[in-house]
Amino acid sequence: MLPNIKKASPKRQLRPLPKGLVNLYGLIAIFLILMPEWLAELALAIPSKKNESSLSMESGLWKKVPELHVGGMTMFELRTLAHELKIYGYSNQQREQLSRRLLKRLQQDHQRKHLS
Repeated sequence: MLPNIKKASPKRQLRPLPKGLVNLYGLIAIFLILMPEWLAELALAIPSKKNESSLSMESGLWKKVPELHVGGMTMFELRTLAHELKIYGYSNQQREQLSRRLLKRLQQDHQRKHLS
């Protein structure tokens, strides 16, 4: 016996959504997705007075005070300065150790200049 197979019903036709409803969905998408993104970008672009530093990198104090100068350098810059000052063994040192050695050398050089 063959199983009782029902005849396939005709395919359902999809009705297009009204144009006004499509526009409404577009506006909802803008408000839910794009607006928060724009607001976040705007909030990040506004400078915060709490995070502003009173010393800029171009100020003369950064060049005169070795602690500020060394503290603002990247690890690559610290190692380059150590190489220029002929400080050996700098490649395997941590940032704190290397900064301490550089400051010590810079202060020694500074004292030698004033004594001469």
